[in-house]
Amino acid sequence: VPGNFDLNYFSLRIMSVDYQASFVGHPPGCAYPKLNFVEDSKVVLGDSKEGAFAYVHHLTLYDLEARGFVRPFCMAYISADEHKIMQQFQELSAEFSKASECLKTGNRKAFASELEKKLKDLDYTRTVLHNETEIQKKANDKGYYTTQAIEKANELASVEKSIIEHQDLLKQIRSYPYRKLKESDFHPYEPECALDQGGTGSAQDLAASDPAEPGEMHLYSRLPSYTPKLIKAKPAKCFDKKLKTLEELCDIYFFTQTLDQLHHIERTFRGDVCYLLTNQISRALLKQQNVTNFLFEDVSFLDGKASENQYRGCQGL
Repeated sequence: VPGNFDLNYFSLRIMSVDYQASFVGHPPGCAYPKLNFVEDSKVVLGDSKEGAFAYVHHLTLYDLEARGFVRPFCMAYISADEHKIMQQFQELSAEFSKASECLKTGNRKAFASELEKKLKDLDYTRTVLHNETEIQKKANDKGYYTTQAIEKANELASVEKSIIEHQDLLKQIRSYPYRKLKESDFHPYEPECALDQGGTGSAQDLAASDPAEPGEMHLYSRLPSYTPKLIKAKPAKCFDKKLKTLEELCDIYFFTQTLDQLHHIERTFRGDVCYLLTNQISRALLKQQNVTNFLFEDVSFLDGKASENQYRGCQGL
């Protein structure tokens, strides 16, 4: 965008509104937090004074450190040409949806791993508190509970409740309708070498999840060896914690794939509307000439076709 355009101010406007209003709470009739797997929101934002317009793609990620476990994020394509944004809205939506699905898939995997670690910590904390409670009972020969014993019992009850809540969250994140990705043309699956690196979880973790399809089992493969630690029964308040970066919220493989897709979007939508429409028509015609077009194909189209075949090949791993 030419002129004295303030990108930081415009970005702040883009991120200031959560179009999804997603939350994790206790719905009526449910005693434990419930994750809302909401659809992405896609809007066009314009500033005629600045001469800037944007396609904005809002999505929701999950984070144990965030309020309600929810972290709203958005991605945007900014241009000075309003007609370009409106004319290419469907194409922008399709390409950004690929990046969003890849990012959310990696986030669900990272969130599940984080839940597994938290469950191991809680289980270890429960064991320590239980042992301390038993020691206090044996040392108490007066037949009544001391203030310290009551506090330990309350801590143990709080840990038990937290374990049940986190088990329920883990079950929800693993039961996400992952099959939807299999119907898409975009398959952000991990390579075979990464799928075999999962460790073996505890019996408690196995009981917390339902049987899943092979693809889902690979996605939420068990953690490698993890040493549990003692944690406080009452967690610190959300504003006392530093929020994770986007890279920390997402599995590294899917995070890299998301960045590659965003770079692809930037390259794909370079140029004015006339150039983009002509290029899209040419690509559509080339797809209909699968037998004879090898002499006339665009090199960039061949690269895109090879990448598409690579993603589909990963599906069979």
